[in-house]
Amino acid sequence: MNTILAIQSALVGAGYNPGPEDGIIGRLTLKAVDQYRSQMGLPPGGIDQALIDSLILSNPPAPPASEAAWFSMAWRNLGQHEAIHNQKLSRFLRFDGNTLGDPSQQPWCGDFVETCLAIALPDETMPISPYAAQSWTRFGIDITETGPRLGAVMVFWRGSPSSWKGHVGFYNGETDDSYSILGGNQSNRVSITRIKKERLLSIRWPESFPYAGAAPRTVVTSGEISTNEA
Repeated sequence: MNTILAIQSALVGAGYNPGPEDGIIGRLTLKAVDQYRSQMGLPPGGIDQALIDSLILSNPPAPPASEAAWFSMAWRNLGQHEAIHNQKLSRFLRFDGNTLGDPSQQPWCGDFVETCLAIALPDETMPISPYAAQSWTRFGIDITETGPRLGAVMVFWRGSPSSWKGHVGFYNGETDDSYSILGGNQSNRVSITRIKKERLLSIRWPESFPYAGAAPRTVVTSGEISTNEA
């Protein structure tokens, strides 16, 4: 199988649409490559070794240097899709001894955050209802005013500011108007997406792990802004 055909096949397997699997670099293939790179936090670059390592070899790019082990754990699950990788993802979400259930049937952003934190910080107290995204506004310590660093828990409203619906993920960086969020149930997979800063409810940090102060990280500004994580 030639490299382009392998890339097209892998893109289809990851839930993207590269057009016909014909080994030809067409517009749809390039569009799917750009979407994948943006979702995975890869810089723009078309078809290169970084794409091949991430997509074909199932080897996500190395996580940014961070003291937050839960963030690195989340990063290592990049690309896991709730339907395509259902058994593997379900196994991971059960690894801490708790789970909401089948990720293809349930909103699992809170489940993903809880699993990463519970495994990395076994003594940390989790929210009473960790599967409800907005319950994370009461997790750990509030660092909303001081600012995030890699791995901070970011809580957002979804639908409208007064809605009970929400989304939760980990801070990966920011632009002038959006946060880069590493999380689950983002386009049905573990991915990196951009969320408008105006949707922020709270920024939290684990009580059992020292907070070293804000450390904003500038990120690539490509990729669409998410409006309804699912």
